Amino acid sequence: DQPGLTYDAIHLNNTGAALYSHIAAHAVRAAETRVGNDSTTRIEIPDADGVEAVALNLTTTDPRRNGHLTAYACDGERPTTSNHNYSRAQVVAHSAIVPVNGDGEVCVHSHTATNLIVDITGRFDSDAGITSSTPERLRDTRSNGSPQPAFTPLVVPAGPPGVPVALTVTALGATQPGWVRVAPCDSNDTTSNLNMYDAAPVPNVAVVASGADGTVCVTASIPTHLLVDRFVTFDDESGVAPISPRRVHDSRQLGGPVGAGEVVRLTRQQLGNTPATGVMLNLTSTGSTAPGYLAAYPCKRGRPDTSNLNFAPGTVVANFAIIEPDVDGDVCVYASAPTHVVIDLMGTTTAGFTGGGPVRLLDT
Repeated sequence: DQPGLTYDAIHLNNTGAALYSHIAAHAVRAAETRVGNDSTTRIEIPDADGVEAVALNLTTTDPRRNGHLTAYACDGERPTTSNHNYSRAQVVAHSAIVPVNGDGEVCVHSHTATNLIVDITGRFDSDAGITSSTPERLRDTRSNGSPQPAFTPLVVPAGPPGVPVALTVTALGATQPGWVRVAPCDSNDTTSNLNMYDAAPVPNVAVVASGADGTVCVTASIPTHLLVDRFVTFDDESGVAPISPRRVHDSRQLGGPVGAGEVVRLTRQQLGNTPATGVMLNLTSTGSTAPGYLAAYPCKRGRPDTSNLNFAPGTVVANFAIIEPDVDGDVCVYASAPTHVVIDLMGTTTAGFTGGGPVRLLDT
């Protein structure tokens, strides 16, 4: 499936021979640096004194087989939930909010061999009001034997009314492209939290306040299985403030895609014009024409050597991020390749969250 290659039924042309050599070399290098099947990687969190949980971005590259990652506090029992799913040869990133153990470490368990990249975007301390950080599966439609019907809300008991929770919602088994929305059941939200392309599992984080009856609703645009895991519960006095999601940027409405190397700047006014230690964003790439990535960061600190999501041509990819605004209250999003960029503001953090800018902790 490579363009420009000709052969005489025996020999590749020069272009094909060079590409074949490149593929072979890449395969060898990737195999050498993968973490192994059923392996656990311990990651030390810098400046972890008093830190109860961290906001991470997990990326896998060159996996040999389909698999998943589970991130959790080291020395505790590994949960049966997952934060991140990947397919063979895929480059994909997913966010996670992960508790930290007493030694300032988190562990990442890999179901199958893959190269692993871990970036930190912020820390939650005791002022963040974390009341529970034990992962728990709340819903799994696979137990019912049939997918959740399109536009039929899956009602999930999330916690006390009005209390923020961090959920990981996973869609799998979709037969066509679609999207999933997570919101209080009594809301009128029109944005989405994740996009799926095919049957492969696609997770994303949603920080949402439960409705008056303590539930949230998970709604898909097409029939699909839905898994809902609760990872963190905040108290009602925490500095975590989910809002009714609001679209703050959509390049599809602005005349054209964001070009390669271009930056979308979100101003303090666009982000609510309130003092915040972090803004909760849902980043979506759609209509890309080349492989690439998006990187979100405080504008005045400059672009870091990290990314928040990876995209391939023709796909729709979304990922959650908590980013600290710069001193002017602005956040920038860089695109490495041409793509439409859609950004939804999901909420803010104040007391208890420290950003510090995205920092790479591990790259195997």
